[in-house]
Amino acid sequence: MTSEQPRPLAAGEPRRDTRAVLRCSRTDVLVVTRLRVAGNMLSRLKGLLGSAEPAPGDGLWIVPCSGVHTVGMRYPIDVVFLDRAGRIVATRPELRPLRAVPWVRHAHSALELRQGAIARCDLRTGDVLVVDPGGTAG
Repeated sequence: MTSEQPRPLAAGEPRRDTRAVLRCSRTDVLVVTRLRVAGNMLSRLKGLLGSAEPAPGDGLWIVPCSGVHTVGMRYPIDVVFLDRAGRIVATRPELRPLRAVPWVRHAHSALELRQGAIARCDLRTGDVLVVDPGGTAG
């Protein structure tokens, strides 16, 4: 761990892939070990479309984003919607292909995860995800 303290995942994070890990502040459970950031128009539109199912620990953070769809996907995903401070405002576990979540009130970004991650990590509305930019999964 670096000398930098964990802090809430916030809208000003770097708009690129990072080695940061994400933890739930309430439970201290590791949620993401490999974070990809979709911060430009093309990467936000593409999301996980055309990619293999996320591996355990993978996460795609889409910024800004207040709704998602799984049209064209071949596997279900879990989606966590966050406000600007990294607080969970909604969760959509096991969002199957050909589905949409058109708009989530107060959402500023979405974190797309492997199916089952919400239950495994016991993520709940109101939890805050914290980022440790130099953190490790071990």
